[in-house]
Amino acid sequence: MGAHATVLHGGQWRKTRRLNILYSLLKRSEPVKAKRQRVNLKAVKKRFPDCAAHLDLFESIQDTVYSVKFRPPPRLGREEVQDALGSGRTVLDTCVDKLDTEAFGRALGKLFKHLADRNAREFSRASRTAVPEGLMADYLHAREKRLERHASQQGLSAASLVSCCQQAARPQLAALRDANGEADLSVWHQGHCPFCGALPAMAQVDAQGSRHLFCPNCLAQYRFARHHCPGCGHAGLNVLTMEAWPGLLLESCQACGTYLKTWSAGAGDPPCPFPHLDILTRGVDEAAEPQELKRLSLSVMGV
Repeated sequence: MGAHATVLHGGQWRKTRRLNILYSLLKRSEPVKAKRQRVNLKAVKKRFPDCAAHLDLFESIQDTVYSVKFRPPPRLGREEVQDALGSGRTVLDTCVDKLDTEAFGRALGKLFKHLADRNAREFSRASRTAVPEGLMADYLHAREKRLERHASQQGLSAASLVSCCQQAARPQLAALRDANGEADLSVWHQGHCPFCGALPAMAQVDAQGSRHLFCPNCLAQYRFARHHCPGCGHAGLNVLTMEAWPGLLLESCQACGTYLKTWSAGAGDPPCPFPHLDILTRGVDEAAEPQELKRLSLSVMGV
């Protein structure tokens, strides 16, 4: 032991240990910002100039909502997470009331102002109106009647309000995913996200034939049965190839009438990762409309 080492005995050791635990708890409760995926889009926008404005809008929205600090989401015990997933419940199901509703309200208010400043007139009234109390819970629990009432108070359509709620909640949902990211997802066999419960916005098939789904809300990635519909579980999908996007498949379900954009393994790497790939391929969504197909979920832009 070095000459300057300090030896703690009895009560001193216990007091120091208690102080360390207290400091750790206080540190854990300090407001934080969510980690955000950064993508260099300069080359992508140069290659796909028609999508540049949408990509820029998405980035500006992410900059806005990710700038708001929030109380760290709960990190559940591994056994608790596995029990929940094994019984078909998501991570969010176990702690939905423990998210930071005040921070959500700040992020949403900041987003309304940001959109109004970009001359989106629909949000001018919302940017001057207080965010309704209980809105985050109503959004996460998909309480449609209450959301319609909140939207009316804000001077918005219900669809626009839900879209903004999706963006404002993303940093906390992504942080919840990261805090519980060591979960063993092999026990999860549902089509919706094991972390937040949203249906996927896109899929990708890897070289081994495994299908990976991408969540538009918390941006999680998880596996699901290759030829089953994530929405209703129906086995057997209709597959359309897209002339404008040789690497993209439009997989639709006859049972529920929904479709999912899927990047095929044989096409190599996509030009950019999800979630930006969802925006880049928005033309495919427009092509699906005449066929009376509907998206399985909202896009990452909330439409």
